[in-house]
Amino acid sequence: MADAFFLTAADVAVINKLVAAEVNRIVNTPSRPPQERSYDEGEDHQAPETYLAIPHVAIPGRVGLVPGKGTCDIYEIVPTASPLMRDMKFDETEVYNYRRMPIPSSEYFPVTRTKGGRWIPLVASNCDFIRFAIVSADVGSSPRSATVNILSRTCGCSTVPEEDPAPDARTGTGTGEVITVVYDMAGCFLNEPAADLVGRVGFAKYMIDEEREGESTATGTGTGTGAATDQDLCAWSIVNLCCATC
Repeated sequence: MADAFFLTAADVAVINKLVAAEVNRIVNTPSRPPQERSYDEGEDHQAPETYLAIPHVAIPGRVGLVPGKGTCDIYEIVPTASPLMRDMKFDETEVYNYRRMPIPSSEYFPVTRTKGGRWIPLVASNCDFIRFAIVSADVGSSPRSATVNILSRTCGCSTVPEEDPAPDARTGTGTGEVITVVYDMAGCFLNEPAADLVGRVGFAKYMIDEEREGESTATGTGTGTGAATDQDLCAWSIVNLCCATC
């Protein structure tokens, strides 16, 4: 004769809890590849999270298949907090930049932590378009170029690539809102005497110039022999310039 077992009310409550926990347990689908462990052994992988980050220094853009990376401080967004961003959530955290566009050091940007534990930027506005006024022009170079003051940037961008840092009250360095070199890659904008170009207003976009592919690049103080990378090819290119009588 088979043995009989009887459950108490407490036993039933425990079993109900175990069944509920199993039914609600989050598991990976069978088709999901194994995840790289980025946390302490025994700690579950966390779901993606979104925060705001600011780099210690500018993060370079991706070169080929190699992402740029840099150290950032990461803050949590709390709508009910004052100020909006709560105290630093993660300090000195490595963030990978998979885009070709570098991330300026003074620019807050949204980041997310992947399931594998890596921090990457969320897609945001490209800080690659400006309205400018010419400070000086070099019409004897090839291509012709100019130094400009920035009058406006893309919405959401407080700085743009290659912009001089804002003035530092402690050191007296930095001019702010200046780009040293803006090129006339089309060859039809800076084709007047340099003095006549000063003060002229125009627009420029940060672009990769495919015509320069294969150029050698300088390394340190010597002469480089390697092919130019995507980052080397990026430059500000004039796309529109107001006429002298506008």
